[in-house]
Amino acid sequence: MKILYIVTRGDVIGGASMHVLELAGEMQRCGCDVTILLGPGDIVAQLAQQRGLPTIIEPLLLRQISPWQDVRCLFRLSRLLRQWRPDVLHLHSAKAGLLGRIVAKLHHVPVIYSVHGWSFSMYQGIRARCFQWLERLLMPLTDQMVLVCQRDFDIASNLLGAKPTQLALVHNGIAEYVNLTKTADSSCCRLISVARFEDPKDQVTLLKAMTGVPARNWQLKLVGSGPTLESCRLLARELGLEQVEFLGERSDVAELLAQSDVFVLSSRSESLPVSVIEAMRAGLPVVATNVGSMAELVADGVNGYLVQTKDVNHLGQCLDKLIAEPGLRQRMGAEARSRFDQCFTLQQNGTRLLTLYRQLLEAA
Repeated sequence: MKILYIVTRGDVIGGASMHVLELAGEMQRCGCDVTILLGPGDIVAQLAQQRGLPTIIEPLLLRQISPWQDVRCLFRLSRLLRQWRPDVLHLHSAKAGLLGRIVAKLHHVPVIYSVHGWSFSMYQGIRARCFQWLERLLMPLTDQMVLVCQRDFDIASNLLGAKPTQLALVHNGIAEYVNLTKTADSSCCRLISVARFEDPKDQVTLLKAMTGVPARNWQLKLVGSGPTLESCRLLARELGLEQVEFLGERSDVAELLAQSDVFVLSSRSESLPVSVIEAMRAGLPVVATNVGSMAELVADGVNGYLVQTKDVNHLGQCLDKLIAEPGLRQRMGAEARSRFDQCFTLQQNGTRLLTLYRQLLEAA
């Protein structure tokens, strides 16, 4: 089976791109012929090449709306499909979903669109309504839509008019085994957050919350890059947070998680973040904002804590509790790993999607 994966952003390591790398690798191990098409940028392409995954970079596949460039990109994608002739086209992220569904129908290629959070959920007013209208318009071009969480599934069904036969709920999954040794250091609680530095991720709230945590032995590592990175660096200096370290973009996130004790995510908007699933695999308790379908990952008080967005005080209190109680960290971390094993492994994810691919081919 020939599968072409398309994901919009090749310039940042994000949840959608990391999911595509994991999934393409799993399908390759299952004997499929896979290729990944990315928008401009070489960060994700380098990771794909390290994993032995063929990639194509399309410079006209841009995140922002650009009618002239988008039309040109459609023609280039059309030519690629004629040349490569995939059996299945699997699309990830909004722009790839828009252009990919159009070109797939022109060439009668079965198409799956994975939603990693609805684009219109990040906006308000007329802009949100326009994106929502566009998704409704594209629904007849969608053979199969994969939703990674129940909330997004309900939106597709109730708000966008999708037919039940078009929808499948398939949680994100990542590789089950990572051969890393976790080092113990009871003298210091090592906190970590992995997220792109942009407004919806709201690292500002996290930094402010840390000012309310007593001066016990703790460290906080912030992994990621983006437009708000420098302003967050400045804020950390202004707040006197000497224990905070900004690591930038990293390709060794699994190793960093293995050497950490607590994962924290202060986002204002999420779907089902891969970063939290990676933290659960590493056996970390998770403190996160209760947005999107975070409650499908974190059971409050069991494998971590859920807080409201921008709630500086409650976020600080939950982190302080875990910093102060090593035994609690260990118990919640074990619960997190158990929940990962039950629901979020790559094998479970890959098996379900491979079944969907085969069903599409049979229907075609």
